[in-house]
Amino acid sequence: MSILERALRLGEAKQFKAYSKRVERINDWEAELELLEDDELKEQFAELRARVQEEGLSLDDALPEAFALTREVGRRRMSMRPVSGVAGLARLTPRG
Repeated sequence: MSILERALRLGEAKQFKAYSKRVERINDWEAELELLEDDELKEQFAELRARVQEEGLSLDDALPEAFALTREVGRRRMSMRPVSGVAGLARLTPRG
């Protein structure tokens, strides 16, 4: 394996580790959100939107809650739990 190939793999490993940490933060919301009624989930979305728009919460800070809320709604509406938070995070990451 060339030095370039090893460096690229190292970069991918670092990125995957960063994604994994973010997925853990998303998963931390799961137990709490499962207990909410559908109307309460809508209210939580509205509160999150307000914190971003009115209070200046950064999108990075809002991301775990937003992904967790979306996943919970998907689980309820489609009777399936999307498991690949890493894929969703990768779609948000700009590639150079």
